[in-house]
Order: sequence, then C-alpha cells, then structure tokens
Amino acid sequence: MDNKGNILIVYSGRCGNPVISQGRKKVVMSMNSTDSETPTPIPPKNPVKISIYYLYNDTQIQDSIIQEVEENSSFTLVAPIIEGYEIQYCVIDGEKQETSDVHISDVGSENHTVQFVYDVSLKPSVMRIIVNGLYTKDDGSLANGYHQYKKIDIDSISESEGIFTITCDNINWVHEDNGKTLSIKVGTKLVLIPGNIFVQVDEIVDVQNNKVTFKATEFTPTEAEKNSYVAGWYD
Repeated sequence: MDNKGNILIVYSGRCGNPVISQGRKKVVMSMNSTDSETPTPIPPKNPVKISIYYLYNDTQIQDSIIQEVEENSSFTLVAPIIEGYEIQYCVIDGEKQETSDVHISDVGSENHTVQFVYDVSLKPSVMRIIVNGLYTKDDGSLANGYHQYKKIDIDSISESEGIFTITCDNINWVHEDNGKTLSIKVGTKLVLIPGNIFVQVDEIVDVQNNKVTFKATEFTPTEAEKNSYVAGWYD
C-alpha cells in the first residue's frame, strides 16, 4: 500500500516455515503479483469442471488439476512441458485427438476429462549442476548437502565412445543461498535429464556468443551425489 492507504500490488502464494538464526527471521515465499487494476477474475456463474491429468504408461507424472469454465464457452489448453518427457497426444472425454493441445469449442453442461499423454524423452534435454552446501527445498525450508541446482537447457548433445559433446548457455551463476559461483568448467559435475546420467566436464571445446561447448564423461556418483535433492525451487 502507499502512504495514503491505496492498494498498489496484491501478492499471493505459499510460504515455507520460518527459519530463525542469529537474531533474524527468514521466510522463503513463492509468489505472484496482481496489479490492483486487474483483480482476480470473477468465478463463472455456471461452472463446468474440467479435470486434467498428465500420464505416462497410465501413471501420473504430475499432479492432476481441475479448472472451472463457463458453460457454453470455449476452452483451449496447451500441453505443458514436463522435464524428461515428450508430449505425444491428448485425450478428451475418452477420445484420442490428432493434436497434442486441447480445444473444446463448446463446453457443455457436463464435466469434462482431459488427459495429456507423454513418453519418456530418449535424449537428454536439460541438465543440473551438482552442488554441496546450503539450499532451499521445494517446501521453502532450508537444508544443507548435495543438491541439483537449476536446470540448464541443452542446445545440442551427442555421444561417441562414452564421451558426450554438449552445447548450452555459458552460465555464470551465484547460488542464491550458499553464494557459490557456478559455471561450466573442467571438473564441474552435472546430471543429464532424462536418464539421470551423472557426468563430469573434461574439456572446454569452444566458448562464443554466450554459448559453451564441452566434452564430458560419465562417472559413478557417491551415495550422497546419487541421492542429491532436485532443487526445483530455483527453476
């Protein structure tokens, strides 16, 4: 609010447990903001529920959700990106569609069911740096130990005789909680996803236009590295 009591921004979100140490209290919160001029939309007068599921081999790979829309309206939904999977097709009320995105031109009075069907991605598309130190878990609490920090999109990847050649953004990150500087350099340990392939950078091949190309080989992780926490909080 401003000094006249006018609402400027409204924040909402989920909040982790407070962490109190050395005379200060830290609360980590995942938020989104809404300008006061764009209030929360009014719920539909005649709501129709659309149940949405995300499946691989009839197994849920992401929590299902329910959306409410106005009866006799149209409904469109783009298939979300799920790490490690590729969208194949969607099913609306039991009928397989030719496209992977959902479109219902006329939502009737009956509830609807939408299923997004995925398959495992055969080639790694993202990777994470393995870090040892303080980090924030997805529930907002702090922890200390091995974790996989922030996913990095892979531009290209190939493998020959056990050696991976990978191109990605030439990152130079400072870890948000423990302050460590993270970059792609010789010795950096990464997890390639999908497949959870643990590799270590052996050689920097090229750096240009904010991209880095490097060679890496698979290694056997320690038990702590193998069980490192996937810190999706930072993504």
